[in-house]
This record gives sequence, C-alpha cells and structure tokens, in this order.
Amino acid sequence: AELGPKITKLLAPGGGWDQTARAMQQALQRDVDFILWLNDDTMLRSDSLQRLLHESNSLAQREGRPVVLVGATGGPDGSVSYGGLVSVGRLRRLTYRRVWSATEAVRCDVMEGNCVLLPMPLARAVGNLDPPYEHAFGDTDYALRAAKSGFTVYVANLKSYGKTGESELNPKVELCYVDDDHNQVRITGTAEVVKD
Repeated sequence: AELGPKITKLLAPGGGWDQTARAMQQALQRDVDFILWLNDDTMLRSDSLQRLLHESNSLAQREGRPVVLVGATGGPDGSVSYGGLVSVGRLRRLTYRRVWSATEAVRCDVMEGNCVLLPMPLARAVGNLDPPYEHAFGDTDYALRAAKSGFTVYVANLKSYGKTGESELNPKVELCYVDDDHNQVRITGTAEVVKD
C-alpha cells in the first residue's frame, strides 16, 4: 500500500515473525534507500521518520558507513519500554540492559525491533532475518550479525523524535547514559521547567 510519494508498506501472507521475514525479503528486492521495521502496535509522531532519517544520515557520515538506528519506544508518561541494549559483561554475554539518552545516540550491542531504520546497503550486506529465530530473538540475532559485518547499532536520542516531550508531561524522570567504561549510569529525580 502506498503511504505517500516515497513510502510503501509491504505486507506478506501469514503472521508473526515469519511474515516479517517475507516482507523483509520483498523490501530487499526493491530500489529503496531505507527499510523501516515498525511493529503494528507502535505509533510514531508525525515527524519521527524525518528525524530518524536525519539522525541515521548524521551517524553514517560520522562513522563513514551506514548504521542500524533503533527508535526507543514507550508510554505517554515518558517511559522507555523497548529500544537498544548492551551486554552486562563478558561472563554474561547474553544478558542485556536497556540504554538510551535524551541528547545523543547511544551505541548498543543488540536491539528490540519495534522501530528500526536500516539503510539499504547495510540491509543487503547483513541479509534477511534468520527464519529459525522467533520474534523474541530474531532482532537480537540481526543486530549481532550487523555488528559481525562491521556495522554499528545505535539507539536514537530521545529528543530527535519527540520522546522528551512525553517526559516533560511526567515530572518523575530518569536520565540514562553509557559512560566511557560501557557502564550504564542512571540518575533519577523530579523535573521542573527552568527559565533564564
């Protein structure tokens, strides 16, 4: 279905993760610049796609190659429920914790695929979703394969697509970022509007 002059929604028969893999295969055969994974229960703000595209292009320019860009998703209270994750350590490589930042894109090891922007050169290099994996691990596998192919996975900064506006509505806030040692730092508190 055409959603605009440059956006096409691809549907494949079936359901669940298998349907996603078939739609991805269709997309890989098209002459397009990006593929957007978007869960059917995920709602975007009107300018989210434009902001994600801008951030993807900025990161690609900085990295010198395309990047996987994950959009963190969550509730209207400013909470983040899905997005990018980092491994907690070498001894527990398959245990992850969520990361995000209100101000800058954050590198992550794996992703939850509710909202993911894939530049076509990257998507073609990594290939389709691996059919044996179910929904719960397919997006993790894709991020690991992207990294193995030399691409970086980022979770977009929350401000770039309006998530911080939701946080302003809820005075209880949590700021999260990854420090230089790859540890997630969380600061919680109550927000207030400050004027100069």
